[in-house]
Amino acid sequence: MTVPYSAALPSKFSSVSWFRTVVFRWRGSVYKLIAVELCIIVCLWYLVDFFIGVQHQATRDELRNGILFMRTYQNSTRTLLSFMLVYYYQQIWGRARGIFFAIPWPDNPFFMTGSLVGGNDEEGRMQRRTVFRYVLATNFLIFVGISEKFKRAYGSNPFASLVKLGLLTAEEVRELETRFVRFPYLNELSFIPLVWAQDVVRRSFEGRGDGGERISVRVIEAIREFRVNCAAVLFEVYLPFPLLLSQLVTVLTYCQLLVTVVAQQNSYKDGESVFFFPIFTCLEALVYIGALRVGQIYTNPLGADDDDYEVVSFFNRNLKLAGLYGCYGLGGGGGGEEEGAGGDEDFDFRSNAPPMTDLRAAQETVLRRVPVEVYAHEHSRTGVDDDFAEGVPPREGAEIPSTPQLRLSVAARKKMKESEEPLLAPV
Repeated sequence: MTVPYSAALPSKFSSVSWFRTVVFRWRGSVYKLIAVELCIIVCLWYLVDFFIGVQHQATRDELRNGILFMRTYQNSTRTLLSFMLVYYYQQIWGRARGIFFAIPWPDNPFFMTGSLVGGNDEEGRMQRRTVFRYVLATNFLIFVGISEKFKRAYGSNPFASLVKLGLLTAEEVRELETRFVRFPYLNELSFIPLVWAQDVVRRSFEGRGDGGERISVRVIEAIREFRVNCAAVLFEVYLPFPLLLSQLVTVLTYCQLLVTVVAQQNSYKDGESVFFFPIFTCLEALVYIGALRVGQIYTNPLGADDDDYEVVSFFNRNLKLAGLYGCYGLGGGGGGEEEGAGGDEDFDFRSNAPPMTDLRAAQETVLRRVPVEVYAHEHSRTGVDDDFAEGVPPREGAEIPSTPQLRLSVAARKKMKESEEPLLAPV
């Protein structure tokens, strides 16, 4: 999902670290995307220069006059192309951003199911595990349908992968395959495990007279919202980016580069510099092709490029999250045999709810040390710093000004009291 580099940046900005971490990074870089076109442009520049050089003097003069003529119109075409590239990028990035925020995350149904469905017995844990795996199965089917990288990672048979992942049984997969034969669109079958999940939720609240019907509605609503998000990302992917705009920007960019190759040839006019390497032509190509390539890459942000969204990592994260709820795996979260040896009840929140404890004493100690002034020098202090020497609350009954300009820190109030002179004047 774009190339991650933020974690490698130092906490305090440094130009050296910026160049090392960002500018010189190869994976997903602009250099990797435009290297071929840049080499072609340099070769074309030398080829045109050689062609002009081998002509007769009269022909060379005519060609150089043509070069000067093309330069007069080059600036106007640059302005037009710059506008089109900016507009193109804004539209492309808006669509890519919309796809990212439409990706369904199972956090809400996980939270509602782990908190409300079932009891503390084995049957209740089985109900929660079943709902979790159905939600994950839907998540898997959606990702298979929208992401080429995800499809490659899990092979050509998604139904077999569902069984290997422990999300569906062989009988449940056969139910999906029967419907897939009649309607061969995997994305449109993703709702079926959610129907099964809602049925499990409904049955888990049968016979409960403590407002179970209202609670079950809340859980089913969370599952329904997850289904809406699944449909939203499908619709975002189904709606393609306008082909006409992509064609227009691509043709304009490459035409402008061809004009640049010719217009920036050496004219050997009196007083004009002679270039043996097209440095400014390369810089212009870097800007235009780089801007175009960014838009082209994000036309399909769910593809297999370096900068595309890491949907496989998203799904792995969801599996780990289900493990933390104690509803996927043996309860160890995938950290090893020893971690998961205790059974899924070790991570089950309903079975291991912590007792209520009064922690007001510790909170009061922290509260006395928390700085009051937003713009004071101690604004970066925390309430747990042991060396905070001025964390004494004001005396009882002291009047605290309500105007922000008159609020003083503890040290300022103490100094003002000793000198009996105001340190701040009203604004």
